[in-house]
Amino acid sequence: MKKRLRSACCRLLSAALLAGLMCTPAAAVPDLTLEDGIKPIAYQFLDADGQSADYPSVEESFHVGVNYVKSGTFNTYPVEGYYTIPADASLTLFNQGGVQDCYLTISVVSFEEMDKAQIEAKYARKIEKQNSLTPDEPVELEEELTYYVYSETDWGGKYLLDDGTWVNGASNPQNILKVEERGSHTFSLPDAAEGQMYRVDFQAHYPKSKKPDYYYFWRFYVKIDSQAQSGSESTEESGGQTEPQEPEQPAAFSDVAANAWYAKSVAWAVEQGVTSGTGSNTFSPKKTCTTAEILTFLWRAAGSPQPTTTDNPFSDVAKDAWYRTPALWAYEQGLVSGPQLSGDTPCTRANTMVFLWKLAGAPEMDAPAFSDVDPDADYAQAVAWAVQEGITSGTGEAAFSPEAICDRSQIVTFLYQNFGKTE
Repeated sequence: MKKRLRSACCRLLSAALLAGLMCTPAAAVPDLTLEDGIKPIAYQFLDADGQSADYPSVEESFHVGVNYVKSGTFNTYPVEGYYTIPADASLTLFNQGGVQDCYLTISVVSFEEMDKAQIEAKYARKIEKQNSLTPDEPVELEEELTYYVYSETDWGGKYLLDDGTWVNGASNPQNILKVEERGSHTFSLPDAAEGQMYRVDFQAHYPKSKKPDYYYFWRFYVKIDSQAQSGSESTEESGGQTEPQEPEQPAAFSDVAANAWYAKSVAWAVEQGVTSGTGSNTFSPKKTCTTAEILTFLWRAAGSPQPTTTDNPFSDVAKDAWYRTPALWAYEQGLVSGPQLSGDTPCTRANTMVFLWKLAGAPEMDAPAFSDVDPDADYAQAVAWAVQEGITSGTGEAAFSPEAICDRSQIVTFLYQNFGKTE
């Protein structure tokens, strides 16, 4: 999958421009910071219990067939990879924020499986027309392949999400859903059936950016598979919500090599009870770390102190939430504020430094010397402090990558650099 920025109105989503977008694992969200301060959308799968989940991906290409309604043509293109998810999985889109609210348009295509004979029987005249337009690149169907076919509508999708309701994708709307800064929107796929292949598109529009016609677009593919197993942390029951289970401390993790750059940090985190892994002998170093998880890690690293209040300021933190105590502690410490915690939001490098900086008393600092950190950014002093304290030195070539999503290996390393060296 490739990220693309387009300066246009909502019709910029033509298949000709976007056919090359491919998959990338949900847990490995790259640094998506765009120019002009726009903070684009990240996505994450959720399981049936609403917990973050990393479903397996199939790194094999498949072929899509497109019936272009307006032009009266039919063409094909390859797609490299898709996710396999169960029918009860859902997706959450995060407005990573830092600048402004945004608007989302979410579109879903459901494909029809067809072979060469079926396609030729239904679209022969359209294929002929396509070949007359592109004689040097004719449509060449293969006998042994299964094609996933859809009809390209005005907007591009069969379904559009309209305030929680899936509607006809040909209605060509824009700015369907408003998502507040650092907010999120969760949805499930419509008519999910075993073996069904989907294409998921979402487009974020930031109307208050310096160039208000800038959009951010992302596309990936999923297939419904009841046997798909999440690679996320195992869980135990805790009332109505669940907490990542901390098993007995193993002597070693099978997924942490002895010479891994984060091995020492992981060993420290286990020894200090910050975390002990995600399974009987796994740590899942590349798993995305959420806000709820890092606040819990911070709380444990600080000695698991009990908050002095039982009043819950967060409307999205239930009484039986596994991270309720760390959330209340973080609120008392001034690490977080506002009526919502957004605990499932992936934690960024900037957010991590702000949490640590505030916990240290938020000392005043000069702006850091990073090309991608605005001196007036709300996290600038936190980044400068973190560099001074040796917690981080950036990501190379005068960059800090403030909006890059942190995984577990990075978070425990930051914590070790902050807490471990003083022990």
